[in-house]
Amino acid sequence: PATAYSCEYSLDSLFTIPVALAVNDTFAITAVLNPLTPYYWRVKGIDGNANSAWSSVWSFTSENPLTVAPIQISPANFSLSLGSPVTFTWNAMAFASSFECEYDTDSLFSAPTTLLAIDTTVISLPLTPLATYFWRVRGVIGNASSPWSDVWKFTTENPLVVAPQLVSPANLSVNNN
Repeated sequence: PATAYSCEYSLDSLFTIPVALAVNDTFAITAVLNPLTPYYWRVKGIDGNANSAWSSVWSFTSENPLTVAPIQISPANFSLSLGSPVTFTWNAMAFASSFECEYDTDSLFSAPTTLLAIDTTVISLPLTPLATYFWRVRGVIGNASSPWSDVWKFTTENPLVVAPQLVSPANLSVNNN
């Protein structure tokens, strides 16, 4: 029987660039893995200077560490009469290296504007006055993403709420050329 084991994992089944693991008894602990990535692994027994053949190659896919959605901060849900552009903010998330924020005038996001952020704030492009918008955000790490946040909505202001001030000609003036 083997007195020790050697374990390797790789991104390809041919082990072009294998990563060797320290084995303790019959289990090994990997370094941090890329999320939602297929990996291949194999083991061989060691007894002194003799090694067994490698085991069959098995595979697994690493998990997605982003299991919850970000929590939105602003604009608050049902905000009214916001000026344009709008600043979107949300809480930071463990493991997220960036974020995708989407907004659209359609609650189903049929043609969203997507903004990418490396922190927890992003500013919209100019928005249509007197329109209702919907927004959501999700965290991203590598090829994995969190679920989308709740969909929040806001409306934009009417920029013409103040009447223009007349300057010239003066009120009740006569014969102005």
